[in-house]
Amino acid sequence: MGIVLFLIKADFWTYNTYLENPKEIKVYKFKSLEESLKVGNFFLNSGVNDYCKTLVAPYDVDFFNVEQCTLLKEWIKNNRQLIIEAELVDIFELIEEYCTEAIKLGTGIEIEC
Repeated sequence: MGIVLFLIKADFWTYNTYLENPKEIKVYKFKSLEESLKVGNFFLNSGVNDYCKTLVAPYDVDFFNVEQCTLLKEWIKNNRQLIIEAELVDIFELIEEYCTEAIKLGTGIEIEC
């Protein structure tokens, strides 16, 4: 469970394909189940899923294409206080970094909680 940046063109559910060639992905693994569930619950309850048209939730995974990465960056920029209050600043800084790179590369990210 974690956050995956695809370094080459990717589509939904491609993560497992790239496990065999780790040079094509950059992975952040959540430090604990608690961290994973906290991120999943935040996506589920904060409005970010509605804004980005995604379905990130505890024990679930979703892929963010370039358009959704752009929306996610906007949402993060406009909702920093919610992120601070949820004590998820470090995670969302990483998500924002991965989104920026995915937009630049024309790929996407995957978040699995």
